[in-house]
Amino acid sequence: MIENRYKLNTTRLINLWFLPFFILILTLFIFFSKFDNLHQARKIEIIAFTFFLIFFVGIFVFLFLNHLKIAIRTELIVKGKQLILIQGEKEETVDFNDITQIREYTANRLPWGRIIKWCLTANGNTYTISSLTISQLNFERYFYDKIESKTTFFPTISY
Repeated sequence: MIENRYKLNTTRLINLWFLPFFILILTLFIFFSKFDNLHQARKIEIIAFTFFLIFFVGIFVFLFLNHLKIAIRTELIVKGKQLILIQGEKEETVDFNDITQIREYTANRLPWGRIIKWCLTANGNTYTISSLTISQLNFERYFYDKIESKTTFFPTISY
């Protein structure tokens, strides 16, 4: 039986950080191509660029750090039609047929929209899974028919 394992790794980090890093570099390039140094810029221009960076990159960093707490200690193993969820010391095995609901919380088209939270309900328990552990594409490959999407501005994980 084929077994697929998913956890936070370098490839996931590169995929998640590519767009925010690109936006940061592009913004700094535009800013410094317009001004040779900060003394040439007016206060309003500095404030505008700062808010732009906070909005596009800062919120991503906040959500990343919020999800990182759970993603570091989470591993998903898909074996046939079973999901084995390991979070820290706890290990739970869930049959795909026992899953009653999966809610996907995402910011969709916003720059931090690739950070997603899934709440999976099975056997009377709710499990939280972050997109830092598994990509949206891989998650939907297994559960495409059970996902109920909810758009939210900040898909934070509460502890």
